[in-house]
Amino acid sequence: MENNGASWRFAVINARKFISLFITSVLLAASAGASEGKSLGAAFPGPKSELLSPDGKLRIVNRDPDENRPLHTIVLVGQNGVAEKTLHEYGRHVAVFWSPDSQHLTITDYAESTDASCFLYQMGSDSKIDLGKEARQSDAQIASLLKNEHAYFECARWLTSSKISIKVKAWGRNNPNGADSFFEYTIGKGFNPAVAK
Repeated sequence: MENNGASWRFAVINARKFISLFITSVLLAASAGASEGKSLGAAFPGPKSELLSPDGKLRIVNRDPDENRPLHTIVLVGQNGVAEKTLHEYGRHVAVFWSPDSQHLTITDYAESTDASCFLYQMGSDSKIDLGKEARQSDAQIASLLKNEHAYFECARWLTSSKISIKVKAWGRNNPNGADSFFEYTIGKGFNPAVAK
């Protein structure tokens, strides 16, 4: 019995290490492709607490929990700090990416050690789309992957201002050896398998 507990703890520690390494690699790749040396993405909580939009007009601010807020909060701040809007609350950690035109934002929420989901926000509106939920309803291949006991649905990076690279990493009953699959989501059009380069 003790051996099973040790195995479980070992698996959780390795999963946390994998998630941290993955987020770091995604952010480095996004930073390398960002124009004018500006990063389009950040991991929260982390060394940075803010992320400026590519056009410099909006900021994403991460607020850590306190006695009044039990969860981390992602807040959108307008020019000169005039308007604030709470976009997302999370418990563990998130990866946030601006679209190149500053009109959209993705937040991948690593809610549990066994799952992650991605949300798409449109600036200037209250539009919030749970892309994982939409994929379950509209794409049979993604839905099958997300039925595994471990399923990470991640917005990996922006390909254009309207197209997102999606990574689905899953293992469990449906995929005992694990599966890494890539898809593309086009705003207003939906999901397609990733185009091989």
